[in-house]
Amino acid sequence: MGSNLDIRIGTEALARGHDRPADPCQLVGQSHGDQPLRLPGPQRVDPVGESAFALARDTQHRSRARDEHFADVAAVIALAKKKGLECNVYLEDWSNGMRHSREYVYQFLDFLKDQPVKRIMLPDTLGVLIPSEVYEYVSAIVQRYPQIHFDFHAHNDYDLGTANVLEAVKAGAKGIHLTINGMGERAGKPFRKEIDIPALFLYNKHDDDVTVAPGDVIYVNRAPLFYIYGEVQKPGAYPLQRDLTVRQAIAIGGGLTVRGTERGLRVSRRDTAGKIESHKVKLNGPLLIGDVLQVKEALF
Repeated sequence: MGSNLDIRIGTEALARGHDRPADPCQLVGQSHGDQPLRLPGPQRVDPVGESAFALARDTQHRSRARDEHFADVAAVIALAKKKGLECNVYLEDWSNGMRHSREYVYQFLDFLKDQPVKRIMLPDTLGVLIPSEVYEYVSAIVQRYPQIHFDFHAHNDYDLGTANVLEAVKAGAKGIHLTINGMGERAGKPFRKEIDIPALFLYNKHDDDVTVAPGDVIYVNRAPLFYIYGEVQKPGAYPLQRDLTVRQAIAIGGGLTVRGTERGLRVSRRDTAGKIESHKVKLNGPLLIGDVLQVKEALF
């Protein structure tokens, strides 16, 4: 079984005349063999075994940049073939290319049809297409280039991934990219997660910083409370802060009255069976959700 080289090409950015000279027409590839694929000229080699490279050209004269871009792609494919690699070409942001610069996409495909590539992949990179557009664009390309094996790669940003894949197949795509057993972010399945907001910021729990998707419902529960009464300045119900102590609770309640005492403090607390029990507590003891703290009057 031979090794494969996937070549990722930014078709849409160059076609629209990207005005950033540092990265106007980017060519990115990955070698899946034991040795990194080394190219002449500017390159960046990943030390962990896969190689990646980027070649940028001035887009001041677009036709010149396009020809150089095509030449770069041809050079990569030729080098891969020389090293015994089969090539697939991934047209990055193909969907926006078809929307805004269809003639440029056709120019690119006119060039690629004569290259020794195995598959050309058509991605809806940003998940922006609706099913009718997928059918229109894939049909046009398949009819224009019947000899090429085209894959379609959908994204499910707006829950249209399944419908778009079906339209691509109907339009003549010979390959589709799917997930297995729900691999991928959410993968269209119901998703529920409890997020500890203070921990997210205090302990940098980045795994809980999930991306909000269209249609998500965010439920913010009522803050947990504790209650304090008796000989404090401001008895009442207060939000229970993390790791709150009895001493801190008294401070939140405004402190002791002139008749109050820190002796004999008691908390009424529900047990696991829901029964309310009264406990003596120390000043540095913790308060729990729903605790009722009693501050007694001093005996003179």
